[in-house]
Amino acid sequence: MKETTYSKIWMADGILIFVYKPLPVLDYSTAKIVVNERLHYQQDVSYPVLCDLQGIKDADKSARDYLANEGSFLLKAVAMVDTRAIMEALLRVYIHRSKPLIPTQLFENQYEAMHFLKSYR
Repeated sequence: MKETTYSKIWMADGILIFVYKPLPVLDYSTAKIVVNERLHYQQDVSYPVLCDLQGIKDADKSARDYLANEGSFLLKAVAMVDTRAIMEALLRVYIHRSKPLIPTQLFENQYEAMHFLKSYR
């Protein structure tokens, strides 16, 4: 496992696990740092990613747009995991409006998220 400024990253069964540390607001500059840290960990290899968002309280539009587009470089698919009801509604809007470039789905638990990602290994 690698611990960075804003996340913890590790591999499990051919899937990149990415867990955000507590963060009041994910802004554009932080999103760029997060993506750079992820890319450094991946070393030019593309993976499906399970992204646990429960540490994030809010994200601004520029950060969401960046993550949906340029920030998805070297990702085969994204499974976002968050159990908070309010975040579920916000993430569904994010998926609908930002139109991520890769398959992206929202899950309430890691088991279902891993099941979705296994076909993208």
